[in-house]
Amino acid sequence: MCLSTSACIATMLNRNELVRISNSTLVEESEGGTMRKVEIGDYLVIDPEICHGQMTFKGTRVPVDTVLTFLAKGYSVDQLLRSWPELTRPAVEEAISLASQSL
Repeated sequence: MCLSTSACIATMLNRNELVRISNSTLVEESEGGTMRKVEIGDYLVIDPEICHGQMTFKGTRVPVDTVLTFLAKGYSVDQLLRSWPELTRPAVEEAISLASQSL
């Protein structure tokens, strides 16, 4: 059972180069053992230098888990886009799609 949506999504990707750091953080490990950015789809990214490696929307510091939590609490996509104008509808839809695939 996944403890966070980010962990579920990254586990779903099932890529050998992904390394679990915590329940909500996954990054690629390079040959030297350092962690590097992982792009997921067109709009999501896991970067160890942004938000402690939580999955965020590319070009932002908005965690995917936060947006999905608001959606689960009943907020609409339109409300979220007004709250975070740096997000786009396709980006939020990609997060929803990836989360639903991980269930």
